[in-house]
Amino acid sequence: MVKFVQEAVADGAQVIQTAGGRGLDKTSKFFGNRLTHNSSVWTFAIEHSAEHYGQLVVYYRANNLVPPDSRR
Repeated sequence: MVKFVQEAVADGAQVIQTAGGRGLDKTSKFFGNRLTHNSSVWTFAIEHSAEHYGQLVVYYRANNLVPPDSRR
């Protein structure tokens, strides 16, 4: 699961880098036909990913494991 999340974040970063600043300044349809600024879409995606990451940390700790980023 950790690998999947890491790959998803890397894929998203690649899309943002490819689009560049101009790509973030455009609009697209989000959640149906609602026109939304792309920077808002990516802000939502980043924040939502952080929620999933936080939940993974909880699962690690609940199972007496150390999350990867907390390891020495």
